Amino acid sequence: MATLRKLWAIYSGYLNLYPLRTQVASGCFIGLIGDYIAQHVVEQKPYNKKRGLVVGSYGGFEVGVEAKIWLPYLDRVFGSQMTKISALKKLACEQLIYVPSEMAFFMMWTNKLEHQPESFSDKFSRDYWLALGSSFSYWLPVSFLNFYLVPLQYRALYVSITTLIIDIFNSFASHNNLSESFKKYIDYFSK
Repeated sequence: MATLRKLWAIYSGYLNLYPLRTQVASGCFIGLIGDYIAQHVVEQKPYNKKRGLVVGSYGGFEVGVEAKIWLPYLDRVFGSQMTKISALKKLACEQLIYVPSEMAFFMMWTNKLEHQPESFSDKFSRDYWLALGSSFSYWLPVSFLNFYLVPLQYRALYVSITTLIIDIFNSFASHNNLSESFKKYIDYFSK
């Protein structure tokens, strides 16, 4: 427990001194971990470093955008108070604007930077809505808690930590046929 407190104190110190750099580094690190778990545990494949770097770089990019632009923007528009009404307004805005565009951008990022054989338009048309629906089911409660309970300076960190779970899914979804995988999953549990 003392080690965790020391790590938290170090992280908080860096967060106070270098907020954006610290949040971006956290996003990269958590993206790398999420992709590593997706590759090794979920897909049971040998680790692809290039894929890990692409997903990790996206994690840093995304957290940077959230920390510097998106989350402060929501506070300017809807106020910084942490009430249920404010949290619901921010949640609605995030789920209707940010999440759909972020999901598409992540799919494009991984497709283009990894030079995947499948075209982005084919991948998008087949898997986007399934991935987005899955993302909504995860982010609705997670984001509400973020807006309702977490102070602005720690929201990007909260998003980074909670993103680990969805990063595993997003990494899997971006590198596999999601429609086919869901069908296999449903068939397996319907027996």
